[in-house]
Amino acid sequence: MTYKITYHTNTTVKASYASFLSYNNIVIDEENKTITNSEGETLPYIEITEQVHRENIGKIMRVVDGVYKEYVRPNSELLEDAKNSKIAEIKINKSEALYLPIEFNGSIFINSEISANALKIMKDETDEPIEWLDINNIPINLTTLQASELLGLIIFHRKNIYFQESDKLNAVTNALNLQEVMAIDTNFNTNL
Repeated sequence: MTYKITYHTNTTVKASYASFLSYNNIVIDEENKTITNSEGETLPYIEITEQVHRENIGKIMRVVDGVYKEYVRPNSELLEDAKNSKIAEIKINKSEALYLPIEFNGSIFINSEISANALKIMKDETDEPIEWLDINNIPINLTTLQASELLGLIIFHRKNIYFQESDKLNAVTNALNLQEVMAIDTNFNTNL
């Protein structure tokens, strides 16, 4: 029992046709070793044994110079995939680190751009103490100086995370091999 394997020259295998099955809408040209598929595409084919077919199920196969062999991804593809994966990991960790709550004067506060903007508006509108909510929605009175300090902590934290992200992304971009990519720490230092 054999299989006819159609392929794009020096690229991936397109389809396989078992010799023991009949197929509608395909034309096999034994003389020229081509198969015209149901879409009208004519491709060359090689024949392989059932054993070779079974041994390679689940693998990415190619036909190169008439030889059926497993596709081995070049280092450039592996490096690109590793970089994309590392970038995705950095972005996820940045999102988590960016919104970590801020501890200030014994209370814990929400750390977001919206929160920072609202606090800035309230601080800028009065010299009186500001009633602000902690992370558990408990009202906390802040002097304008305390509000400025809390706002400064939020801004500093967020700026620090963005700068760390930039450094990490630049390291990924500049990495020349898989070892350099894998060595890049995707965790963010939030203890500043």
